[in-house]
Amino acid sequence: MPYVTSVERIGIKKGIEQGMQTSLQRLLTKLFGELPDWARDTIAQADIPQLENWIDAALDAQSLEDLCAIRHRLLAKAASLPWKVGWGTMAT
Repeated sequence: MPYVTSVERIGIKKGIEQGMQTSLQRLLTKLFGELPDWARDTIAQADIPQLENWIDAALDAQSLEDLCAIRHRLLAKAASLPWKVGWGTMAT
């Protein structure tokens, strides 16, 4: 296995993050139609754990508003957990 420098690791992580952001935007657009600016902006600022959680929640949501409600319920549940769950902030 070749040595990967810390700079390369950062680049790899950023590439994965950008790919997940693009995939989530495509998924949500297919499911719910054109995304509002706040949703695109929020996705663009999300990190990998947040994106993973949003992708999972999107599969259960019936609308973009429902996705936000699912996220809020999970955030409330996560607040009681001893570890951090990456949901970030998403305007409603």
